[in-house]
Amino acid sequence: MVVRGQFSTDELVEEVEKRNR
Repeated sequence: MVVRGQFSTDELVEEVEKRNR
């Protein structure tokens, strides 16, 4: 998982969902 310093939970969830698909 790529961490760009600060990230919101919503963005993190979207990233995970995209990777899971």
